[in-house]
Amino acid sequence: MNAPLSFPRTLGLRLSMTLVLAGLTGAGPFCPKAQAEAEYRRDVVQAAQAAQEALSGKKPADALRKLSAVRALTDLNPDERLLTDRLASVAALDAQQPEAAIGALEAVLGNPKLAPADRPALIDAMVKAASKVEDSARTEKWARACTDAGCPVQRMRPYLLQALSQQKKHGDVIREMKPVLSDPVQAKAVTEFEWRVLGFSQQALKDNAGYVQTLTQLLAIAPSKDYWSDLLTRLPGQPGFNPRLELDVYRLMADTDCLEEAAEYLDMARLSVKAGLPAEAVGTVERARARGLAKDAATDALLKQAKQRAAEDEQSLPQMLKAARDADSWSQLALVHFAGGRWAEAQQAWASAFAAGTPKHADEARLHQGIAQLRAGQAQAARETLAKVGGDAAQLARLWQLRLK
Repeated sequence: MNAPLSFPRTLGLRLSMTLVLAGLTGAGPFCPKAQAEAEYRRDVVQAAQAAQEALSGKKPADALRKLSAVRALTDLNPDERLLTDRLASVAALDAQQPEAAIGALEAVLGNPKLAPADRPALIDAMVKAASKVEDSARTEKWARACTDAGCPVQRMRPYLLQALSQQKKHGDVIREMKPVLSDPVQAKAVTEFEWRVLGFSQQALKDNAGYVQTLTQLLAIAPSKDYWSDLLTRLPGQPGFNPRLELDVYRLMADTDCLEEAAEYLDMARLSVKAGLPAEAVGTVERARARGLAKDAATDALLKQAKQRAAEDEQSLPQMLKAARDADSWSQLALVHFAGGRWAEAQQAWASAFAAGTPKHADEARLHQGIAQLRAGQAQAARETLAKVGGDAAQLARLWQLRLK
């Protein structure tokens, strides 16, 4: 079985900013005449112009070196400090030196000469740099500050969630996501990365029910075998799970290629026999053996028994069809067809069952009818049938609906 959802280590966002100078250094290339109210000494001006030339030539490391001497001066005035620190921020980010960028950005953000309108872009750059070096406390601080400064919440949320989770503030992750998930519009925009961070925190807090819901959402937006396996192996252990549906969990595991061990195939086969569906047990064992599994003597005996009973069921089909009058008898006939993989016949028999009344375990019958329609290639009919499933089988019906997407 697959391990539980692991924490995603990266946001998958490249740090290199490729920012135009107007973004972090001001209105554009440094020009003393255009900044009459500021005071710059000649050596500061020369260093700034040399750094800008290096940046324009895509040599950010050279730009940092050209700024190093003047930035080391202790008597720079606030205007000179703001100019050189901003240039250093751009150079460090483009040179993929996040530690150097953090120092320069913090100096810029603490400078009294910084215009309020320039803060969001600078804080945004700080968040990305801090995240790159996994400085979670600093990332959290500046992600919140960025949102307060007007940065789009949706862009900052992944950084904030990652930072909170790295600090083991799992309760805060849940609280941050709660209002988002309660709003249908916002919930649709939640990314796979955000769902994964939420799931990691739910596991840490032992919120198994919440984690199952998160895995379901992950399957809806980014279906994968790992997500299916993690979810389906957890379902039988959920509070209130109806044991009658254990075989249906195995059916979905088989459909998503999540049956991997001989014990799983054999458990499914035994449950099929117990449910009076020996033909399904035969198919299950044969699939296991096609993978080189379950070739022991005990399985030989199980397979022999299942084949014998399946043959008896086949012989009784004409009599079952002749005797089918009420919902339950039609439903039983449908199950025999279902076990034998005759999907069209199975779903037609269930249609007759519901036309005749309400069969026993009606929600399970609708679930199985929907599966038969899906496997018969009747996608729209399957979607409509599965949408009607309620009760204990509703969760599995929703999962089967994901197989239709």
